[in-house]
Amino acid sequence: MSGASLPNVGDKIPEQEVQLRRLDVLRYCGACNDFAGTHWSERVARQVGFPDVISQGTLNAASAVQKIMDSLDSSAEFMEYSVRNFSHPVVVPDDEDGGRFVVSGKVESVEDDIVTIRVYTSRTDAKKVMTGMKVRVRYRN
Repeated sequence: MSGASLPNVGDKIPEQEVQLRRLDVLRYCGACNDFAGTHWSERVARQVGFPDVISQGTLNAASAVQKIMDSLDSSAEFMEYSVRNFSHPVVVPDDEDGGRFVVSGKVESVEDDIVTIRVYTSRTDAKKVMTGMKVRVRYRN
């Protein structure tokens, strides 16, 4: 989706992979002041039923938004995003690979210069990371 013109309803944003390493999660803990043990302690994460540390839902959302914005024309300005449900956590092992999920999208509506994109996110096991996610952008002339 490049070029200066508005996208069309139904245009697709191809799949892109998000990779989060443990350091990304720890930095985000500090940035948002969310030091819940599930985001930095393997012991705590396992005590509450996760196989390892998990990334914050808002970090997953921000990472997905960034991938969508990177795929749009430079005249697209971010306005807002919304998520209905954080469905399945992204597990982030303390190794070089970290945790991964895939982001794609589809233009849902175009009204004047405002474009709404439905965002799809899934883990490598095909479980959805977030549902009901949308990004709204404004295209400037």
